[in-house]
Amino acid sequence: MPSTQLTMSTSPSKRDFRCGSALSDRFVPPSYLLDSPRGRRLSVASWPELEGKATPRDTDVLIVGGGLAGVSLGSHLFHLGIDFLLVDPARHLGRRFLQRTGAIGQTTLRSPYAHYVGCQSSSDLDMLDFAKLHWHVLEDYERDQVRLATAGLRAIVPMDVFEGHLRHTVAAHGLDGRHVVDRVESVDESGGGFAAALSSGRNVRARAVVLATGEGTSAVQTGDPRVVRWDDDAALSSEAERVLVVGGGQSAATLALALLRRGKRVTLAYPADELHFQCLDFTADLFEPSGRLAYADHPEDPRFDFAPSVIHEFRHKLEAYEARGRLDILNRARLVDAGGVACLDRDGRREGIDHDMIVPCFGLVPEADVVGLGVTVGTGPRRNCELGRRVYTVGPLCKRVVGPIARAIEGQRVAVDRVVASIVGDLDA
Repeated sequence: MPSTQLTMSTSPSKRDFRCGSALSDRFVPPSYLLDSPRGRRLSVASWPELEGKATPRDTDVLIVGGGLAGVSLGSHLFHLGIDFLLVDPARHLGRRFLQRTGAIGQTTLRSPYAHYVGCQSSSDLDMLDFAKLHWHVLEDYERDQVRLATAGLRAIVPMDVFEGHLRHTVAAHGLDGRHVVDRVESVDESGGGFAAALSSGRNVRARAVVLATGEGTSAVQTGDPRVVRWDDDAALSSEAERVLVVGGGQSAATLALALLRRGKRVTLAYPADELHFQCLDFTADLFEPSGRLAYADHPEDPRFDFAPSVIHEFRHKLEAYEARGRLDILNRARLVDAGGVACLDRDGRREGIDHDMIVPCFGLVPEADVVGLGVTVGTGPRRNCELGRRVYTVGPLCKRVVGPIARAIEGQRVAVDRVVASIVGDLDA
């Protein structure tokens, strides 16, 4: 399987000047920013202390899903004094996101300090101030990033800081005491409100329902036993020596780097002509109201089709591993199934795969599988993220309203603000 030299493109967006790429496409932020350690002790409650403690009961708002969007929504409702429950089968809130980032060895966050989980419209402790409170545990280069963020510039956030701030947010708003560890099987209209049936056989009655079900992983259909999911621990815990990672986005690059750090020989294959490097997932105008309105008016505009991309900090690390012969690059390569055996399609030619393990990193797809609400992935919510009377959604299902950033932390904030305003009006009516 012939390797190609790592080819890269840099795409300046309106915010890329904050990391210098508008000044010169040769500028690349230092790769050591990706070396943040994990597992540092922070002065916040631990996850075992924050496991869900609530029991099913009647409530004003039922939040289906306990991911990052659910935490942000719960934080807002807490400040407004609106009663709510979060129902999620995980033992603690935000677990799926943390499990996925841990499965690929992620040590830093792509989102900036200004985009954090919680209630940004109140006096809550923001993530930047949280980092300053834990200055003593930060590495020198992490402290430099805090200084940059304080000056309003782009900065890299360590996963330890993000996770610590998430734990703080859950504890400060008492969300563990409103988290029912269970799964919603169905929701039906009942008596002017809703009745939710849980997997345990118990029920919850609510006046309003918000779907914060997040995203599931997409996978290639093959019977090849070498293929493992990227979002569990199999890839990093495997004894496989030669690993093929398929994908051209942030998750693929993160997993490839984690495997290389563990001494593996890695091939990174992606369907595009080159790896695409940029600071943000999307152009910065989409983080502004005018950009979101432009998308809402013309959602099919090709300029809103964003190719998978990787932050600039990965560039030198990948080049170094490639130069040492530890990393091979295959562009124009797609993973396909040929009679139960995974192979690569390169410009119409089928090539066999001689690696010990294959990890497709094909991104995430919206989930909305709550029976009874008639909600499907293709449903287009109204501008207040309402799917039906007193049925709302936050997260990726809000794409047609919030734009492509709906799956990002900042997009979740926009959706939560709209949903909260609608809930307040509906419950007062």
